[in-house]
Amino acid sequence: MTLRARLLLSQVPLVLAVLALGGVAVQTLRSLGSESQHILQDNYRSVLAAQRHLLENIEKAKEMGAEVVRLKGRDPVEALLVFARSHNVAYILLGRSHRPRWRRMVGDFVNRMVEEAEGFDLYIVSTEEEEDREP
Repeated sequence: MTLRARLLLSQVPLVLAVLALGGVAVQTLRSLGSESQHILQDNYRSVLAAQRHLLENIEKAKEMGAEVVRLKGRDPVEALLVFARSHNVAYILLGRSHRPRWRRMVGDFVNRMVEEAEGFDLYIVSTEEEEDREP
C-alpha cells in the first residue's frame, strides 16, 4: 500500500466522526426548532389572553364611570405622574398583581410609585385571593 493510500485511509475515521457530529447537530436543530415554535405559540396565546383581560377591565372601568386614558412614554411611572400632576389628580389607585416575589423586586412599578408619587394619595389594592398569598 502506498503512502498516499495510507494517509487517505487514516482520514476515514475523522470523516466519519465529522459526519456523525453533523447528523447529531441537524437533529438537535430540528428539535430546538420545533420546541421554540411551541414556546412562541404559547407566548402568543398568553399575549392574546392578556389583551382580552385588559380590554375587559377597561370596559368594566367605563361601566363604573371611570375615564380611561392611554398614556405613552418610555417610563410608565413618570408618564402616569406627569399626567396626574397636569390633570390635578388627587388619588391614584394601583393594583398589585400576584406575580412571584422575585419578579416584584426587579423594577416593581408599585414600589416606584410609592417612592415617587409625592403629593398623591395612593391606594394599593391586592389582586391576590386570601388563600393564594405568600407567607
